[in-house]
Amino acid sequence: MTGLERFVEAKRAEVRELERLMQDEASFAPGGPLCPWEGVRPSFRAALERGGRNGAPLAVIAEFKKASPSRGVICEALEVEDVARQYAENGASAVSILTEEKYFKGDMGYLARASEAVPGMPFLRKDFLFHPAQVAASLASPASALLLIVRLTPDAARLRALREQAEAGGVEAVVEVFDEADLRLARESGASIIQVNARDLATLKVDRGACLQLIRECPPQEGELWIAASGMSCRADLEDAAEAGYHAALVGSALMEGGTPGAALLRMLRGRLQVKICGMREQELIDRIAELGADMCGFIFYPPSPRNVSPEEAARLETHGMKRVGVFVDQSVEEIAAIAHEARLDFIQLHGGQSAEFASNFPAEKVIRVLWPKKCGTLEALQADIDAFAPTCGMYLLDAGMGSGMTLDWPSLAGLRFPHPWMLSGGLGPDNADAALAACSPNGLDMNSRLESSPGIKSPELLEKVFSRLRK
Repeated sequence: MTGLERFVEAKRAEVRELERLMQDEASFAPGGPLCPWEGVRPSFRAALERGGRNGAPLAVIAEFKKASPSRGVICEALEVEDVARQYAENGASAVSILTEEKYFKGDMGYLARASEAVPGMPFLRKDFLFHPAQVAASLASPASALLLIVRLTPDAARLRALREQAEAGGVEAVVEVFDEADLRLARESGASIIQVNARDLATLKVDRGACLQLIRECPPQEGELWIAASGMSCRADLEDAAEAGYHAALVGSALMEGGTPGAALLRMLRGRLQVKICGMREQELIDRIAELGADMCGFIFYPPSPRNVSPEEAARLETHGMKRVGVFVDQSVEEIAAIAHEARLDFIQLHGGQSAEFASNFPAEKVIRVLWPKKCGTLEALQADIDAFAPTCGMYLLDAGMGSGMTLDWPSLAGLRFPHPWMLSGGLGPDNADAALAACSPNGLDMNSRLESSPGIKSPELLEKVFSRLRK
């Protein structure tokens, strides 16, 4: 018996009971086991089309599952409500919930419990569905989407009927394929949300290369949204999927296995925390931050600052592979371009009131756009600025004021949507970096004045202390 056959066999008794219920009109009446869900179903597709959160390269569907045939028991101690909340707080665009009982220790009741805990989150019912009665049961749950596997329903007409039954009840259908033959059948059935599973359910073997190859050889058609599933455990895997053309990724075991799914999701979305030390002027200290693990070295080209450095001085300073960032406040396009060339800059940080049109004079991937939440006044205004600069920058930095030592209201930033990675600045040091990361999940930290013994003079002791916390 193959893997798929045993999954189907495990569902036989459930299907028979559902068929019996389908014959009883009372099952569809209010309070009946098949009474259609009357609550709001957040759009699964729309959530994925909004793109990745917390700087992720694509939208992520985070999965709740206690066990799997390939891994056995993964994590039984966590409750679905807690996991759904963790996923929502840490950047999931949607949540997949296993409802298969025998092999995945799932339960249909998990959908209602999760929906009550996180009412604005779209949930995908993931199970082995091949019968109209199973679709009817899904419509009685708060699921926004359900999974249909081509190899369980290898007939385009039957697959179309199940999909249309789900969509007529307000539930979107995710159609899962493994190869080009499956894809042809899925398209023939009219599927528009395509999930490519890197795991062959017959053998349980994972081949991520084949998953990436399929979308390259058979790119999405107009109106199709593609999801990569199985075998992803780090940000690099998400980046590979996004580069290949996927719109979203489904991740399960890698998040659940450590017992802290929210933190695991955040690490995956954010990748390695980027650390920038700004206002650098001394070679000895630059040497040290490179040894400690800094990713970026910031040079301030603003004469009124006690941390100002000339282009000539910056050019002489060696950064040992750290990215070289120039901070500009009021220079012209021509001045910035000349300094960037002379000082061998990798990034141009626009720290003044430069417009999006001004920023467009430089390659977008080289521009770090600084925004000030306090000046914007409202989160809506800040979000509008984030969106306005999206075409002309590759990274954002949210600051409280250059070298001011003031901090921001970190929790208030957690709900913002960033189309590119973003860094947090403003009064960050050894005593509060952890709290800032936990509150708003930036992709990186930019630190300056709180690491100084006096204005413009970095403290070796404070540098050591903050990196011991950030690189632990």
